[in-house]
Amino acid sequence: GLILAGSADFKNDLAKTDMFDPRLLARVIKIVDIAYGGENGFDQAIELARETMTNVKFMQERKIISSFFEEIARDTGMVVYGVQDVFNAIELNALERILLYEDLNVNRVIMRIKDPSQQQNKKDENGEEVEEELPTKNIRILYLTPEQVKDPRYYKDPETKMDLELVDQEPLTDWFLENYDKFGLSLHLCTNKSAEGSQFVRGFGGIAGFLRYKVELDPAMHIVDEEDLEEDFI
Repeated sequence: GLILAGSADFKNDLAKTDMFDPRLLARVIKIVDIAYGGENGFDQAIELARETMTNVKFMQERKIISSFFEEIARDTGMVVYGVQDVFNAIELNALERILLYEDLNVNRVIMRIKDPSQQQNKKDENGEEVEEELPTKNIRILYLTPEQVKDPRYYKDPETKMDLELVDQEPLTDWFLENYDKFGLSLHLCTNKSAEGSQFVRGFGGIAGFLRYKVELDPAMHIVDEEDLEEDFI
């Protein structure tokens, strides 16, 4: 939406003239009076239109979540939800849009196998041993809640039965904000402040995706490392 701001009647007159493109006029959501020019006037216009802008955001949020619910109700097979199915759809290059709760309580956790036999130590120029990075094949990417990160059950690799150690972690929402465009995706953040948003978070985990085309996802399909995913888009 557009906000028209200015002093006196100029802004109102502008909206009524032929100089103002009708296509833009249809997008005007608020006309406000401001007492300043320049950056101060810009800041004042934003403050005066804050409530309207918030309402527009909620309308957009409700629209896209309702679209997701409609796909679910019609059983079209054109949406997925849950962390695993979203990443599996990304791996297949089938995902087009991600719908993500802005306060999603899931972290992207990087772990590595604690295997002493694969530790390759070398000495630096001072003669002290320096631990080299483990091969990429020993890295595991997990998607865990903060509570699960503290659970020792997640520190055992199911494939090798070897112990894992924590390398790094960050909120999954932050990771998507930094990386979604690398996979050719669009990203829509939502809150739980609308009825639709609250239902989406409680009923579908706060993460879902709209597909480009219908795919069959194997329930046993593993979650791959995003570095592997990126190679598919180079």
